[in-house]
Amino acid sequence: MPKKPIKRGFKVWARCDAKTGYLYQLEVYSGKGDSTENEGLGYNVVMKLCSNVPRNTLIALDNFFTSCNLMEDLYDKNMYAVGTVRCNRKDLPDMIKKNNRNHCV
Repeated sequence: MPKKPIKRGFKVWARCDAKTGYLYQLEVYSGKGDSTENEGLGYNVVMKLCSNVPRNTLIALDNFFTSCNLMEDLYDKNMYAVGTVRCNRKDLPDMIKKNNRNHCV
C-alpha cells in the first residue's frame, strides 16, 4: 500500500448484508496467489465471496470491484449487481466512457 500514510497493514475482504450489516464471509488478503485467472484481483475476490450466494441476489460494489466482465459473469449465475465504475477501466464500452460524472447506465 505505497500511497497510504501507514505503509503496512492488512487487507480484509468481507461480504455483508446491506440492511443489517451482518457479516457473512470474511477473507484476509495475503498477497498474490498462484491464480491463473487474469481477470484481476477485484473480479476474483467478488467471485470467491459470492460462490455460495443464493440466486436472484442483488450485490452492491464499489469502483474497485466493478467491471463489465464481472457484471456479465454474475448475471450468468443469476445474480444481479450494481456499482460505481472507473472511467479508465479496461474493456469499458465507449458509450460509458463518454458519459459525465454521476451518470446512470
